[in-house]
Amino acid sequence: MFRRFFPQKRYYLDYAASTPVSRSVQNSMCPYWSVSFANPNSIHHAGREAAQVVSGCAQSIKQATNMTKKSKVVWTSGGTESNQLAVMHAINSWKSIHGDVPFAVVTSHLEHTSVLKYLQSIQDPLMTICYVDIDHEGQISYEHLSQLLSEKPHIALVTIQLQSSEIGVTQNIKKISKLVNSTKALFPKIHVDASQGLLYKKIDMQSWGADTVTLCAQKIYGPKGSGALLCTEGVDIKKQGTPAVPLIVGTTQALIDAQVNTQANVAKITKVRAMLLAEMKKRDIQFTCNGNAVEDSLIVNISFTKSEKDSEQLIIACDQVGLELSSKSACIGSQKSDSRLLESMGVNAINSIRISLSHDYTIRDIKEITKRLKQVIAG
Repeated sequence: MFRRFFPQKRYYLDYAASTPVSRSVQNSMCPYWSVSFANPNSIHHAGREAAQVVSGCAQSIKQATNMTKKSKVVWTSGGTESNQLAVMHAINSWKSIHGDVPFAVVTSHLEHTSVLKYLQSIQDPLMTICYVDIDHEGQISYEHLSQLLSEKPHIALVTIQLQSSEIGVTQNIKKISKLVNSTKALFPKIHVDASQGLLYKKIDMQSWGADTVTLCAQKIYGPKGSGALLCTEGVDIKKQGTPAVPLIVGTTQALIDAQVNTQANVAKITKVRAMLLAEMKKRDIQFTCNGNAVEDSLIVNISFTKSEKDSEQLIIACDQVGLELSSKSACIGSQKSDSRLLESMGVNAINSIRISLSHDYTIRDIKEITKRLKQVIAG
């Protein structure tokens, strides 16, 4: 009876898929919806003012990410567009110089579907896709990467995700770029999908050594449908159309907030993750963590070793008790399909789920979450 008037509190545990827009981002965007609303492509005064706002945002992004003066920020609709622009630019650049010479693209099963599916869809007879091995903790094999770089003389692109959206493991971008650049002239190009992880990792374009880096605003408390592709000098990617000034301002504010608060965010999420795992153990929930994500990720990928439910059944059962989570990236689609990433790590993915946390959750929240999780596993 009382449940009708006081509905059970629901817990959103899918922050890797999307985050709410923060107050500071909302405030930054407000004037550009209805007051300073001019088209930045217009040559009149209001248009020029809007263009200056867009230019100022680009400068702020460049400063926050340690980009060089001649580098470029390309505004996009989010992570998918940024990734695909970077991939196609690298391939087209290769062809413009080498013509019909066959080439390879090096990637891994850690990548987001906007990279993996896109590469598979290109179906270019000149292109070979090579996948770097992944160890049981979710780290790419540097030995295998070095082997691929030496065995494949014609590599157009190496594309690696900063942090896996499925298991939360972070890659060492500096080490990867050092390996690639040790054999590099003009190619291979290096692309980093940094859509995930920027709440807990700072971007440093000059020390990372990447040619292009993807940003996605909705992962860092910014607006959906907005992102950017950071391009080093010499990467000439052009986009036509009207810049979405409010989204650009919101994306810029979200990135600045994330970069400024990285250390505090790491401390918060480390504490929340530790509370979650400790409470699960207290409730005698039998589980194993997939991957070695420890302190710099909001993602906890878990297999329930004693559960008879598969991933999709677990997700549905959790939803029925007010826990909103997933098993992998929302962009992949069906949660019932097998995880190529977990399989490549040697993990049985049949009963794995992805919990992605808010760094603002309290011990009271975590106790209630694990209580309901126990009900699901025991049911």
